[in-house]
Amino acid sequence: MAEPNFHCHKPVDAKFQITSGAKDFTGTTMEYSMVTDTSQGLHYAANGNKFDNCNASSIEVCGQNCDETSFAKTIKAKNGNILIEALSGEIVLKANSIRLVARDAQGEITLTANTQVHVDSPIINEKGTISNSFMSNSKSIAANATDVVGGIQMTAGVTTDILKGTFLGGVMKALAKFKKWLEC
Repeated sequence: MAEPNFHCHKPVDAKFQITSGAKDFTGTTMEYSMVTDTSQGLHYAANGNKFDNCNASSIEVCGQNCDETSFAKTIKAKNGNILIEALSGEIVLKANSIRLVARDAQGEITLTANTQVHVDSPIINEKGTISNSFMSNSKSIAANATDVVGGIQMTAGVTTDILKGTFLGGVMKALAKFKKWLEC
């Protein structure tokens, strides 16, 4: 290993070392590294990567002097994606309001769950151009008052209507629409 440009090791009281210019375990030059004897610390590599290691909870407090129009914390990726991952736990977001915004013209928001997606709110509003709902087992809709209105057309049927000629066109069109939607 090449001699570092700077190295300071405090083994007695502080039990940490600061290094600059040496190679890390991947062979990348460290611009700045501070590591404790319990392997906690931070590392800035010459290739632009940063690594933090904390063996217990990592807590950051910010925004004490921010007003309500300022962001107290911003994580900005100029390129690439952002991953927040809890390997054996939950991710909980708490705030007065939470907004998910996909800005790109092709942007989407996808929710995927193995057991359920639960929405609980006094008012649930949906607005869009097309709304599709397909359940492989069942779907129940219940309310004290239910209104269903089709501005131009409203079609209802069951798949057994395929055998009957009167609904064949409408049902086949609906099934083709759902088949296309499921292939996305």
